[in-house]
Amino acid sequence: MPILAKTGRKTPQVISLLLLLYALLLTGAVSMIYPFLLMVAGSAKSGVDAQSSEIIPAFLHDDDILFQKYAEGFFNESLQMMQVALQTNTPSFRHLSPPHTPTSAPLLEDWHAFLRSTPLPFYFFQPSFIYTPLSRGTIPHLLRRFKKQLQQQADGTIEQLNRLYQTDFNSWNTLILIPRNYLAKRIQPGEDAFSKALHRFTENLHPSERVPLSLEGYYQWVYLRARYPETDLARYNTLHSIPCASWSDVPLPRTCPPETDSASRRDWLIFVREMINPLWVRATDNALPLYQHFLQAKYENIDALNRLYHTDYPAFADIPLYDPQAQRFGLPLADWNAFLSGWEDPQTQQRHILPDNLIQLDSIEFRYRDYLQHRYPDVAEYNRKTGLHLTDWSQASPPLRAALYTHFLTIRSELKKEFLTRNFLSVAEYILLHGRALINTLIYCLLSILLALIVNPLAAYALSRYRPPTAYATLLFLMLTMSFPPMVTQIPVFLMLREFNLLNTFWALVLPGMANGFSIFLLKGFFDSLPQDLYDSAALDGAGELTIFWQITMSL
Repeated sequence: MPILAKTGRKTPQVISLLLLLYALLLTGAVSMIYPFLLMVAGSAKSGVDAQSSEIIPAFLHDDDILFQKYAEGFFNESLQMMQVALQTNTPSFRHLSPPHTPTSAPLLEDWHAFLRSTPLPFYFFQPSFIYTPLSRGTIPHLLRRFKKQLQQQADGTIEQLNRLYQTDFNSWNTLILIPRNYLAKRIQPGEDAFSKALHRFTENLHPSERVPLSLEGYYQWVYLRARYPETDLARYNTLHSIPCASWSDVPLPRTCPPETDSASRRDWLIFVREMINPLWVRATDNALPLYQHFLQAKYENIDALNRLYHTDYPAFADIPLYDPQAQRFGLPLADWNAFLSGWEDPQTQQRHILPDNLIQLDSIEFRYRDYLQHRYPDVAEYNRKTGLHLTDWSQASPPLRAALYTHFLTIRSELKKEFLTRNFLSVAEYILLHGRALINTLIYCLLSILLALIVNPLAAYALSRYRPPTAYATLLFLMLTMSFPPMVTQIPVFLMLREFNLLNTFWALVLPGMANGFSIFLLKGFFDSLPQDLYDSAALDGAGELTIFWQITMSL
C-alpha cells in the first residue's frame, strides 16, 4: 500500500515534495557518478596533467597539452633528456610549447634524408615510450612492442626467456627497461644477450620513435650550466668574451679550441677527458704510435697483453688504434680511458696521454653537418634553400623540435587513443595475460563457495534435523567464535597449517574459513522453521536423507 494516495499526489504540496525528493535522489546519484568519472579521467593522466581535476581530459581537446604529454612520453619522462635534446631550459614538460614559427620544409627534408641515408650506431639514440618512472605502472606502447617480440621468441613463458637471455625476471610484469644515457661517462653499453636484443630493437625503430642523444646539448645544458651556474650567462660571457644570449648559442667544437681561447679550451678538455663517454671520442691516425707506446709501457711484452686482451698480435706495432664502436667493454676500454685521461708509468714516471690536438668528437650533430657539407656546395646555397642565415656550418643544428612537432601533428588521434587506453591495457596484461592473478582468484572463490555450501548447511541441518543432546552447547561454542576477531586467530591458524604442511597452498586459504559459526547459526534458525510434517511426507514418498537435504531443505 503506497504512503501517498493517488488523489493526494495531485496537490501542489505533494508534487513539490516529490520533486524535491527526486532532486535529492538525482543529486545523490550525480555525487556518486562525479568521483567515478574523475577516477576514469585520472587513468589517462601523467605528470603533465596530474594536477587537473577535469572529467574530460584536457588533451582530448587541447593540442598543446597533448603535445606536452607526447614529449613527456617521447623522452621517457626525463626532463634532462628533453632539455639536452631540444637545447632548452624549459623547467617542466607542462611549460613546453610547440614551435612558434613554422619550420621550412627543406630543413625537415634534409634531416629526414640524413636519418634515412646515414648509418648511425645504436648508442646515438634511446628508444622512446619505453620507460615511465613518474607514471608508475604504465606500460608504454614501445615497451609493449618489445615485450611482444620477446614473448614470441620465448613461446610466451618467462622461464624460456630467462634461459635464452640469461636473465632472472620473475614474471612478464617485472620486465622493465631503463633507457641508458650513453652521454655520461659511467654508462657503458651492455654486452649480454638481453642488452644486445634491446640494441637491435633500438636500431630497427623508425627515426620518429628514437630519441637522439645530443652531445652538443649535453655540453651546453648539463656541463656548462653546472660549471657556470649564473642563469644570465654573465660569468661565461665575461670569461670567454662571447656575447651568448642562451646556452644554445655556445658552440661545441669538434676539435680542441686554440690556445688563444684559453677559457674555451679548458672547458672543452675537461668535458672531453673527464665528463663524456669515450664512445664519443675519436683520435686521428697520428695518435696510433703514441697509443702503441702507451700499451707497451703498461704491459712491457706483447704476450701479457694478448693474454689479457684475448688477442694474438705479433707485436705492439700491429695493434690498431682503439675503435669505440668495436671495443666497448673490458680491458681495452679501460686502457683507452687511461690514455685519454692520462696514465703515469710507475717505473719511469713518464705520463702517457692523448695529445689535445689529436682528439676529435663524434656525434649526431657533427655527422649531420658533414652530410650537409657534402650535399650543398656552400653555406649560402643552404641558406637560400632553407631560409636560414648561417655564417658557418658549425651553426647548423638538427631540427629536433620541429621534427618532433611535425610528427606529432600526424599521429594526434593515435596518441589520444594510446593515452586513454594504455593504463587499462597495463592492468589487463597484468591480470589476464601474464600471471596467475585471475586463475588464483577463480580457484579461491570456487573452492571457498563450494566448501561453504557443503560444510555450513550440513552442520546446521544436522543440528536442526536430529537435535542431539549437545545441540545447544555446540551452537553456543559456534557463537563464541564470533567473539574473537580474525586477527586473534591468525597465529594459531598459521601454526596449525604449518603442522599439516599446508602452507603456500590453496587449502591454507579456504580451510580456515570453511566453517563459519554465524552461518551455521543463521541456517539452523531457518531450518528450525520448517515443519516436521514436510520431512515426514518426504520420507513416506521414499526420499533419502541426501534428497531431503538437497532438493527440499536447500531448495527452500
